[in-house]
Order: sequence, then C-alpha cells, then structure tokens
Amino acid sequence: MKKKLQTKNSKKGGGKNKFFSKENRVKVIILILAMLCFLLIITFSLKYLNNNKTEKTQESMPELGINEQTDNPNLETTPVIISGEITESSKLEDFYATGKPSFIVFAGTYCGHCQRLIPELEKEIWKNYSNKANIWIEVIGNGDFPTSMPQGANENIIYEDIMGECSYVPAYVVLDKEGNQILRSCGSEKTIAEIKSALDSQLN
Repeated sequence: MKKKLQTKNSKKGGGKNKFFSKENRVKVIILILAMLCFLLIITFSLKYLNNNKTEKTQESMPELGINEQTDNPNLETTPVIISGEITESSKLEDFYATGKPSFIVFAGTYCGHCQRLIPELEKEIWKNYSNKANIWIEVIGNGDFPTSMPQGANENIIYEDIMGECSYVPAYVVLDKEGNQILRSCGSEKTIAEIKSALDSQLN
C-alpha cells in the first residue's frame, strides 16, 4: 500500500516539474509579452482615435487659432474702399460699391456655430439689406454655406487686415460708406439687432 502511494506522489511531482519546465516557461513568457503588446496597441489606437475626433470637432483654424469664443478688441480702421463689385477675386480696394455701407462675415464651414448663424443672417440681414448694403461671407475652410448670400474664399480679403487681433469665428464687421469700422464682432458677441442698428445708421 505504501509503495503505491509513493508511486502516485512521484507521478504528481513529475507532472509539476514537467509543467514548469524550461520550454513551458518560455511559452508562458511569450504569451505574457504578446498580451502586453496587444494591450499597448489597443491603448495607442484609442488615444489616436480620441485625438483625431477632437481635431475634427474642434471648430478652429490652426494658423489663426480661430474658435468660437469671443473677444472685445477695439475697432480699427479698414483700408479706404473704392467702388467695385463684390466677387471672389476682388481686391479690398474695389470690394464694395461707393455710397453703401458694408457687412462682411468671416465664417468657417467646419464651425457649427457659423452654420447656425448664416441662416439667421440670411433671414434678418440679407433679405432686408441686400439692396442697401454690400454683404459678403468670406468662407474659411472647404466648401461653402447653403445660402443665397454672396460668399467665397477671396485671397485678397485678409482676416487679420480687417479683424486685427481677433482670432475667432464667426467674426464680422459693419463698415460705413468710407470703409471705417463702426461695429465689429470678434466671435458672436454682437447681436443681429446691433448689426441692423449699425447698418441703419448709415442709411438714414
């Protein structure tokens, strides 16, 4: 009886030694390393996707640092405006017609707030002032806005020249008949009522 028990114990001991053999230890180490690599790949993939999503949803323009927040810069003088038609290739000097105030909007097609603002401007400003003032949307980004308002990406209309230190969109100015800024909104701080009031002050 004792002999049989010793035989069983010796078999168990042999199995244990076999499990922890050099070959099995190598396999376990390889398995652990493979799992760690897999976890690292998953971690970096999630981080990349999160960063990519943030970049796409952030309504900003890197070179200008434009986003939706607002600022309150002092009004600046825009270069004197001479008569001309509003087109995508016009220079700033002949961008507006003589004798009319002007309303220029900088809006990013990537900007959700801009996308919501344009239909309001079309309804409240374009429909009421299209024959009384020169209105233009300077498009920042790819594509355009679904609106009948004149728009385009004009390389002669430089954001910094008109908006100064402002770095936000939407941004807009109302200019008098000589091209001087009488209202400026860096971001959406100025309301549509204030835009109307500024335009009306030049039409009376």
